[in-house]
Amino acid sequence: MAAAIGDLAKAWGVSKFSRETGLSRKAIYKTFRVGGNPTLDTLTKATRVLGYKLTLAPKNRIVHTSAIGRLSRQRATVGKSKKRA
Repeated sequence: MAAAIGDLAKAWGVSKFSRETGLSRKAIYKTFRVGGNPTLDTLTKATRVLGYKLTLAPKNRIVHTSAIGRLSRQRATVGKSKKRA
Protein backbone atom coordinates (compact mmCIF):
# COMPACT_ATOMS: atom_id res chain seq x y z
CA MET A 1 0.00 0.00 0.00
CA ALA A 2 2.80 2.38 0.90
CA ALA A 3 4.57 1.80 -2.41
CA ALA A 4 1.34 2.39 -4.36
CA ILE A 5 0.84 5.72 -2.61
CA GLY A 6 4.46 6.56 -3.43
CA ASP A 7 3.80 5.86 -7.10
CA LEU A 8 0.75 8.13 -6.98
CA ALA A 9 2.77 10.85 -5.25
CA LYS A 10 5.38 10.68 -8.01
CA ALA A 11 2.68 10.84 -10.67
CA TRP A 12 1.22 13.94 -9.00
CA GLY A 13 4.64 15.46 -8.53
CA VAL A 14 6.35 15.03 -5.20
CA SER A 15 6.61 18.79 -4.61
CA LYS A 16 2.87 19.30 -5.07
CA PHE A 17 2.09 16.20 -2.96
CA SER A 18 4.40 17.53 -0.27
CA ARG A 19 2.62 20.89 -0.14
CA GLU A 20 -0.83 19.27 -0.08
CA THR A 21 -0.03 16.74 2.67
CA GLY A 22 2.30 18.87 4.77
CA LEU A 23 4.92 16.12 4.59
CA SER A 24 8.51 16.77 3.54
CA ARG A 25 9.76 15.47 0.21
CA LYS A 26 12.29 13.37 2.10
CA ALA A 27 9.53 11.81 4.23
CA ILE A 28 7.49 11.01 1.13
CA TYR A 29 10.38 9.27 -0.61
CA LYS A 30 11.39 7.40 2.54
CA THR A 31 7.92 6.39 3.75
CA PHE A 32 6.09 5.60 0.53
CA ARG A 33 8.43 3.02 -0.97
CA VAL A 34 8.61 -0.76 -0.89
CA GLY A 35 9.45 -1.61 2.70
CA GLY A 36 8.33 1.81 3.93
CA ASN A 37 6.60 1.95 7.28
CA PRO A 38 4.16 4.90 7.28
CA THR A 39 2.34 5.91 10.43
CA LEU A 40 -1.44 5.97 10.53
CA ASP A 41 -1.31 9.78 10.55
CA THR A 42 0.89 9.84 7.44
CA LEU A 43 -1.37 7.37 5.61
CA THR A 44 -4.43 9.41 6.54
CA LYS A 45 -2.91 12.64 5.22
CA ALA A 46 -1.83 10.99 1.99
CA THR A 47 -5.11 9.22 1.28
CA ARG A 48 -7.12 12.37 2.08
CA VAL A 49 -5.12 14.38 -0.46
CA LEU A 50 -5.61 11.63 -3.05
CA GLY A 51 -9.37 11.79 -2.53
CA TYR A 52 -9.75 8.65 -0.46
CA LYS A 53 -10.92 8.00 3.08
CA LEU A 54 -8.96 5.52 5.16
CA THR A 55 -11.33 3.54 7.37
CA LEU A 56 -11.21 0.62 9.75
CA ALA A 57 -14.18 -1.74 9.57
CA PRO A 58 -15.01 -4.97 11.37
CA LYS A 59 -14.31 -8.18 9.53
CA ASN A 60 -17.75 -9.55 10.37
CA ARG A 61 -20.90 -7.57 11.02
CA ILE A 62 -22.03 -9.69 13.98
CA VAL A 63 -19.93 -9.81 17.13
CA HIS A 64 -19.99 -13.40 18.35
CA THR A 65 -17.77 -13.20 21.41
CA SER A 66 -17.34 -11.13 24.55
CA ALA A 67 -19.69 -9.07 26.64
CA ILE A 68 -19.59 -6.27 24.08
CA GLY A 69 -21.61 -8.36 21.64
CA ARG A 70 -24.17 -9.22 24.29
CA LEU A 71 -24.45 -5.58 25.33
CA SER A 72 -24.95 -4.33 21.79
CA ARG A 73 -27.78 -6.83 21.25
CA GLN A 74 -29.36 -5.71 24.53
CA ARG A 75 -29.18 -2.05 23.55
CA ALA A 76 -30.96 -2.83 20.31
CA THR A 77 -34.00 -4.03 22.22
CA VAL A 78 -34.11 -1.25 24.83
CA GLY A 79 -36.83 1.29 24.13
CA LYS A 80 -38.86 -0.83 21.78
CA SER A 81 -42.50 -0.70 22.67
CA LYS A 82 -44.46 -3.89 23.21
CA LYS A 83 -47.34 -4.70 20.91
CA ARG A 84 -50.70 -4.16 22.50
CA ALA A 85 -53.28 -6.93 22.23
